[in-house]
Amino acid sequence: MTVPDDGWIRDIISPVTELTSIERRRVDYMDYLMGNEYQLVGLDAGFGNLPVDPYTDGNFRFRRFSTFDYRNNAVSLLAPETFMQSSDLNAFLGDVERTYEAIEEITYSNPLFTEMFRLFDEHTTIRIASHVGVHQIRIFKVGDHQMAPEGRHQDGFDRIAIYMINSVNISGGHLRLSLNQHDDAFLDKELAPGDYAILNDRKLFHNASPIELIDETLAGYVDVFVLTAKEHAVT
Repeated sequence: MTVPDDGWIRDIISPVTELTSIERRRVDYMDYLMGNEYQLVGLDAGFGNLPVDPYTDGNFRFRRFSTFDYRNNAVSLLAPETFMQSSDLNAFLGDVERTYEAIEEITYSNPLFTEMFRLFDEHTTIRIASHVGVHQIRIFKVGDHQMAPEGRHQDGFDRIAIYMINSVNISGGHLRLSLNQHDDAFLDKELAPGDYAILNDRKLFHNASPIELIDETLAGYVDVFVLTAKEHAVT
């Protein structure tokens, strides 16, 4: 499979401040961008208090979800709301109206939480000021359960951002990107703590490779934030 060069940034793992002007112009037509901001691992504190995701079997996924506005480099927590994806997008939990406990203040009051929004906003040309969804997720390796049980998929937004905060006793879980639901991945990239990926969810499908325990006598898990945004006019 040939991936078009025009408008694509491939496999960039570097601070965005080091991108050349040409690369910056290509980000304006971004399909995906990858970077590292290692300080984001300082957002790990709230993950130990996540409730179990009631919509998955096996107690392997723990999650909180909230929506935020982002204006003037500040985030504002919005009123609680449910989360739902159509069955066309998510064969695993499509058409299920899901209610999750809200992200805790100890997490969203951390300046590094706002930094995730700044990076998201800086690296895409759409306006993400309103109703940015934030999923805070811990996934344990339990039995045959995997990071993305829905398989290769889109989330139903204009842009998404994935931030790897921590990985403990886990191998695998690479981010895989495809042009459609049927083609093999054109990118298979391990995300280390502090790495992030910003994706055009309208054009790309994403998935994660299988995860395995490094030491089978110990627990293993990954901690991630996933931010979702549709384009909104800023008022």
